Amino acid sequence: IKIININIDENDRIWIGTDKGLFLIKEEKNGVFETIKPFSDLDLQNNEVNTIITKKDTVFFATKIKF
Repeated sequence: IKIININIDENDRIWIGTDKGLFLIKEEKNGVFETIKPFSDLDLQNNEVNTIITKKDTVFFATKIKF
C-alpha cells in the first residue's frame, strides 16, 4: 500500500489516502489503535485517494480517474 496523503480531523482521527482506498486510524479508550476502511462498500472506478478534506463529522475525498 502506498500512502498518498494524511489528514487529521477535528476529533483527532487520522484519515489516510492510499492507492488502495481511504483508511481511518482512531485510538480506542484503552489506547489501542484501530485501522478501518469505512467506505469499502463503495464501488469506485479507482481507489487511489488523492485528496482528503474533513469538516466537523464529514469527510470528503477525491479519487484519481484514469482514462
